[in-house]
Amino acid sequence: MRRRRAAVAGVLAAATCLAGCDGGASPTEDVSDSAPSPAASAAAAGDTFEDRVDAITEAAKANADAGIVPGLTVALADHDETATLAFGVSDLGAGTPMRPDDRFRIASITKSMTATIVLQLVEEGKLGLDDTVETWLPGVLDAGDRITLRDLLGHVSGLPEADDSRYVRGHRVRHGVTDQEYVRLVAQAPLEAEPGELFVYRNINFVLLGMVVEAVTGQDIGAVMRERLFEPLGLRDTRLATEGHPGPRLVRVYDGLEDLTWLDVYWAGAAGGVTSTADDLATFYRALFSGELLDDERLAEMTDIRDDDVAGWNGYGLGLAAVETDCGTALGHSGRLPGLATEAWSMPERGRSVVVLVNGDGRLAGGTIDVVREAALCG
Repeated sequence: MRRRRAAVAGVLAAATCLAGCDGGASPTEDVSDSAPSPAASAAAAGDTFEDRVDAITEAAKANADAGIVPGLTVALADHDETATLAFGVSDLGAGTPMRPDDRFRIASITKSMTATIVLQLVEEGKLGLDDTVETWLPGVLDAGDRITLRDLLGHVSGLPEADDSRYVRGHRVRHGVTDQEYVRLVAQAPLEAEPGELFVYRNINFVLLGMVVEAVTGQDIGAVMRERLFEPLGLRDTRLATEGHPGPRLVRVYDGLEDLTWLDVYWAGAAGGVTSTADDLATFYRALFSGELLDDERLAEMTDIRDDDVAGWNGYGLGLAAVETDCGTALGHSGRLPGLATEAWSMPERGRSVVVLVNGDGRLAGGTIDVVREAALCG
């Protein structure tokens, strides 16, 4: 396997963003004239892997002065050729250059990991996708006898989102929050739709799935992730964050110039609490789509995409999203938290994949990610 590692100063710039990004101010400066469009940047990439690496690097250097995002790391692959690149800075105050092995909060990319574990347990006969929440978490939800694990995995449970603003007040984070406390916020709330009918992306679905995994295995969800995914795949830089302990070498995250690194999102748990690197995430998805983690039947269920257009995606399966590129459909997931944007996409039939982790606000980083994704997958 050929691997390249490089740290390149500068950032990609664009003024657009994927739908569903978290808060933050719009850019005050119009940079559309200096930032190439995703289509133009991808078109500049040739047919070889080296050409695509060069296109990403060239775009980063060309936009180094735009300052739309502080920095990013990129892991891309084409069959047995791989490269991990770093651009910009991981710490604005110190001016620390981003490194290829810097760690990020990966936000909702965590959901693909949680879904994989649930489907492994299905494969082992320890639970069923059509089991109800009530079966494994009796009394936790008023509507628990109507909502199945399949509904949770596909975001069609009908549950409203929990109001997590009570956990973050200004620059203070409430500690000691449990999954049970989080779920109680919606336990008696009316459903937004009948289970199975309406796709509405909700973090609460995967918080509940984490609780189900713990009920089935008798272990903490972090330990289950470590034993089933992180250790077997050699993901040494990946962990489920615990209170006050997200892990070492974590990049600082920003909304504009505001440092939001103080935000402790350990309570996102199975819905978004993992921290990792671009390389580790590339390894995880490569193992998933190659059949190393799930049998054919379970992987087919996971990748059976429901046609819904939400959060910048073109559909959703079971813990996996689909996005349209200039050269076809890519599968994976994206994530947003205040001050960061993460995406991981694969085209298994083409043998190509890309992971992009940005330590800047998601609404400003969307165009940056578009450029990288198109160059990596479609060059």
